[in-house]
Amino acid sequence: MRYSRMEQQRPEEMRTREGERSGVAFLLAVLAIAAAIYFLGAAKIGKFLGDKVFAPVFSFVANLRGGDANGDAEGSTGAEPSQSMTGAGEEFTLTLPGMHVYALQAGAYAEEQNAAEYAASLQSKGGAGYIYKEGDICRVFIAAYTSREDAENVQKRLESEQQISTKVYEIAAEEQALRVTADAQTRADLEALTGENFAYAADLIELAMRYDRGEVTAAAVEERMAELAAQAKKQQAEAKALAKAETQGNYPAAAQAYFAEILQILETDKAGAADAEVSARIKHAYMAAAFAERAFLQQATNA
Repeated sequence: MRYSRMEQQRPEEMRTREGERSGVAFLLAVLAIAAAIYFLGAAKIGKFLGDKVFAPVFSFVANLRGGDANGDAEGSTGAEPSQSMTGAGEEFTLTLPGMHVYALQAGAYAEEQNAAEYAASLQSKGGAGYIYKEGDICRVFIAAYTSREDAENVQKRLESEQQISTKVYEIAAEEQALRVTADAQTRADLEALTGENFAYAADLIELAMRYDRGEVTAAAVEERMAELAAQAKKQQAEAKALAKAETQGNYPAAAQAYFAEILQILETDKAGAADAEVSARIKHAYMAAAFAERAFLQQATNA
């Protein structure tokens, strides 16, 4: 009988003790907050408060509550950082197509003046007369083609019909696979830009061949070059917008420079009145575009 009365009294005693502990914990928490307000206003001792005041109080409260506070703390510190904390966007591969242009080099000179004189004589006959300085050598080109076979066929004709000796000079850049990190919208814009026309040299080579065959007029040539210039201007603006995005590699900046150069080429090498002048200017434009495209593809992969 005495045992059962003690058992009935024990819960009441435990509740009394828990109430006392809760009261003590509450009082300590209030004191800690008051101390924090005081010290924060007086000096920069946030670390002192964390280590010497808040941590002991919360540890004491946690012990009173059977470790609930500890469990909460572990849950908060074990949370994974969000994607925005670890870095925006995702990594993907962007493929830039390669290019191959087969130019006919008609001369190579150490003196720029000699190269310029020979280039002028080629232009008077409808040739490109384009000068490309490579090291100490000034290479002079008469024409170019998108296939080696076409270049070699014309090379033979020039030798047999006009006694002009030429050498096939390949202007090429291999396909480039770029690793880029960007958000979904930037990725879509980059892929859209990459899917557009980069091969201005190939377009102009085709235009020159059609003009030489009499399939298009000088007016049509000028109209087509104006269309290509408008396209390059649009692409330049697109690349400029992408250059501001946080992407890896030099692709957006290199593309912006490339389209700016293409625009300058097209605006400079406009069609003229005489047939030979029109043909020479298209050829001069596609030679400049070919070297610009090669430089772009080489620079796009640089970080």
